Amino acid sequence: MSPRMPTAVGCVDGKRVTVLRGSGCSCVVIRHGLAMKSPDGKKKISINLANGTTLHAPATDTMLEYLLYTGKVDVVEMKSPLYDVILGNIPGAKCPGIAQQHETMAVETRSKKGHNMKSLLIPTAVDTGITVDTIREKQKDDVPLEDCRKRAETGEIKHTGIHNKSWYGYERGILFRYFQSPVANHGDVSRQMVVSKELRMTVTRLAHESILSGHLAAKKTAERVLQDFYWPKLWDYISHFCISCDPCQRSAPKRHINKVPLSAVPLIV
Repeated sequence: MSPRMPTAVGCVDGKRVTVLRGSGCSCVVIRHGLAMKSPDGKKKISINLANGTTLHAPATDTMLEYLLYTGKVDVVEMKSPLYDVILGNIPGAKCPGIAQQHETMAVETRSKKGHNMKSLLIPTAVDTGITVDTIREKQKDDVPLEDCRKRAETGEIKHTGIHNKSWYGYERGILFRYFQSPVANHGDVSRQMVVSKELRMTVTRLAHESILSGHLAAKKTAERVLQDFYWPKLWDYISHFCISCDPCQRSAPKRHINKVPLSAVPLIV
């Protein structure tokens, strides 16, 4: 096995595995015995081989957590693959180059050479210390999420607008919201973890004032949060947070205020 292969550590149904991002594969292959459920023969996946032939293999669904893909996916079991999981080109799987880090270079001009440069104000990393069990417990005890929990139990699908729809469900005991719109995420289903009241400040800080955030405005901050998270009245919460952000208010452009026109001052006799 080449050390240059795009592999990383992931989880399958809570088990730690080695995942290969195979760009030449059209499905997901998993080592036999890793999935919690075994194929029952009712669901099959068509596999196109390099010689042009097609195989129909039994499949089962499992939960995959990986840097380039997270969610439930149909997998094909194999007895002795080179890696525990081979992630192919399925909808939602990212390319390996997106998550890789690249070195950058900076240039010091002659006019700046020898000058004492002021150190930049770099925000400290937000230390969450949050575990999966903590998320489960806080979701169960959060009163504002009562309606979300009921919709997850009933399986109700809510339609908003003409083509938008949303519903709730549980994955490994964690409450998620699923949203689908033809104008968002290329029409694919967006998977958003529902955030309890106590954890909303942490999520908002990560999206607005962490090292890679840059104090974006309320609209862009909300759009960034909605990529992976959701809670009721999210837009109002983030708008109020951005208005209350001290660095944003100090650096925001000041609006031009017109001078008050002069007028005659009444005389008091």
